[in-house]
Amino acid sequence: MSLAVVRSSMTTSLARYGRSTGLWILLLVVPVGARFMIAARGADFTLIALDNRIPWLTSPVLGVTLGVIIATLLLPVDFIYLRANVTRRQPWQVEEVSPAGRISIAYGRWLADVAVLAIVLAATTAAGCLLALLLLPLNEVDPASIILTLWVIAAPPLAMVAALRLLFDARRR
Repeated sequence: MSLAVVRSSMTTSLARYGRSTGLWILLLVVPVGARFMIAARGADFTLIALDNRIPWLTSPVLGVTLGVIIATLLLPVDFIYLRANVTRRQPWQVEEVSPAGRISIAYGRWLADVAVLAIVLAATTAAGCLLALLLLPLNEVDPASIILTLWVIAAPPLAMVAALRLLFDARRR
């Protein structure tokens, strides 16, 4: 596997994602959904219940809730975005004549997909920290807890969605 081919494929895909207007819509899905799905303290309802009990809203609970929202709400939207957006048509004519392996090209595209989804996750993290400032008392806001719980729960499914997109791209149509 050639690292130059991987880097070239990744930068080409990232440049194509950068020109996408669908990325802005993708960046807004979770923060808008999270505002309506996360209940304030003392509410009678919640998205996530533990042992049929409503958890007390703290920074780690907010991060877990955002992670679950991403894993349930955003994954289908991510898959549709990755499959039907700017990377749907790839310049195979340029890449096929080069002596590069298909695995290197696919790995570069997967890295670009994961990078774009990590950007979406970072935007969700920033929105979660802002949401914590709005919903929690200022002395209880802990951005490190939000970041840790959110990324531990949401990053692996997002990487898996990127892998599934490549799997379906590798199939014949």
